[in-house]
Amino acid sequence: MHGLRWTKILVQTEFDHASGERLDPLGEEDHSPLPGLVHTYPDKILFLVTDFCATYCRYCTRSRMVGAGESLPDKTDWEKALEYIHQHTEIRDVLLSGGDPLIFSDDRLEWLLQRLHAISHVKFLRIGTKVPVVLPQRITRNLVRMLKKYRPLWMSIHFTHPEECTPEVEQACTRLADAGIPMGQSNGFTSGH
Repeated sequence: MHGLRWTKILVQTEFDHASGERLDPLGEEDHSPLPGLVHTYPDKILFLVTDFCATYCRYCTRSRMVGAGESLPDKTDWEKALEYIHQHTEIRDVLLSGGDPLIFSDDRLEWLLQRLHAISHVKFLRIGTKVPVVLPQRITRNLVRMLKKYRPLWMSIHFTHPEECTPEVEQACTRLADAGIPMGQSNGFTSGH
């Protein structure tokens, strides 16, 4: 039926787990040398910097932890993670995710990016985010100016529907692109890791 929209309503049975299903469907916890780090591939590391997100997507592969209040941004934990990355010289690619790293203040995010950028063997910094889509006003000129200092920096932006491509989202993404920050579109999974 042309023009008819279907809306899926969350039902309680979505929280039920069948036999064989895992709370951690990607097996990330099996590859976690420290809280907040997932080291599945030798040259790549997933750095889960927070469990807070600007939105809570039903497709989220980390729904078991997002919003639980157990992985709050703590510089002590970040220091341990940074030391691990520094010691493991095979790591060339760091993906910041969580939750969502762009929920941090510019200063806090810069502190983390600056520390990662200073690790000589880290060649790729990436941010997995939904913020440009659900909170495009967060992509300010000041934020973009700060991010630009830590290039090469990539963003995997999570879109779930074409209607999310509003003029405000276009403006936010244009700011990032004009600053030389390549963006990849992700359909509910932080691709590339």
